[in-house]
Amino acid sequence: MAATVARNGLKVLLGVLIVAALAVTSTAKAGLLGTGSASYCDSTPSKNFAAYGDSANYASLFNGGFESGSTGWFMSGGAKVVSGNEPAYVSGDRDDSHSLLLPSGSSAYSSTVCFAFGDWHLRFFAKNVGSSSGDLRVQVIVPSLLGTRAVAFRFTPVGYGAAFQIDDIYLDPWKDT
Repeated sequence: MAATVARNGLKVLLGVLIVAALAVTSTAKAGLLGTGSASYCDSTPSKNFAAYGDSANYASLFNGGFESGSTGWFMSGGAKVVSGNEPAYVSGDRDDSHSLLLPSGSSAYSSTVCFAFGDWHLRFFAKNVGSSSGDLRVQVIVPSLLGTRAVAFRFTPVGYGAAFQIDDIYLDPWKDT
């Protein structure tokens, strides 16, 4: 009986330690119980994709057009900002001239952006510049399990020789489509 109580007590202690560790560490500087505030919230949403039949208001990710270089992005594996803009200039600025190149084996991770549960509309331009069989994986990074108010996004080319160029990344924060 005493051994069972001791084992159960050890399991509870181990569980508490795991939860405590998760609560103070995170990929995106947040804990298990809350994300805190996002690092960026676009206060000027616009109908950037109206020309494509999408009349929703979209907010940009921080430096989602890559016009400020890699500021606000965590890049690895050769991901880099290059010359070349998406052809529609959806930001409305004809002077835009940059995009993000994701060669095979690379990845780019955005800073956190304001987000409410149910905001599932992310739009951006992607051009396949690698293998025709390659794919672009977009992952939603939720920095906590509860109280989600901010998310980040990771873009990764997958498949042998996969490479993409992406630009003008927007999120519909009000899901008004």
